[in-house]
Amino acid sequence: MTNWWVFLLGWPTLLVALALSVFGTFRNRPWNLYTAAILILPVSLYLAATPRFAFVALLAPLALLLAGLAIKRNKINLAIVMVLPVVLFFSWLALIVLQEPGSHI
Repeated sequence: MTNWWVFLLGWPTLLVALALSVFGTFRNRPWNLYTAAILILPVSLYLAATPRFAFVALLAPLALLLAGLAIKRNKINLAIVMVLPVVLFFSWLALIVLQEPGSHI
């Protein structure tokens, strides 16, 4: 029997969270950013267990929550500044994983 919670640690959830964060930022919907922060939390906690990403990974859900609050207070530029590093970090991580020999995502 397959455990459904393993799906929350994978790339599909990360891609959905990044899409929600971009969509929520440009459509001024803070609840999309709150949902993205919840979805990105398992991946961030997994990365926080590694010494290289221990601090950076924990900033991603916090940045998405703060971006949601910024949108709620009508500060769209601040929200973009908070979402952009999260999207760039996880895009960079995906690129690194895809460039590994024998990578299967």
